[in-house]
Amino acid sequence: MNRRLRLLFKTTGDRIVALNIADPKDTLEASEVQSVMQTIIDENAVITSSGELYEIHSAYIIETTTDTLIEAV
Repeated sequence: MNRRLRLLFKTTGDRIVALNIADPKDTLEASEVQSVMQTIIDENAVITSSGELYEIHSAYIIETTTDTLIEAV
């Protein structure tokens, strides 16, 4: 199973931008995520084609599984 943390931000260009982080720790707390997201905004760490990040939109843990049907030999 693959796990990733998806962080969603609002931009100054009125868009939603996602940052994905692979393999987040199992004990991750919402308060930790919110703190890091706010730091990303405060430090202007990411600039997108639709402007700067200015507000936290949401955050999710996404888990996916892969079932191999045919494997190369």
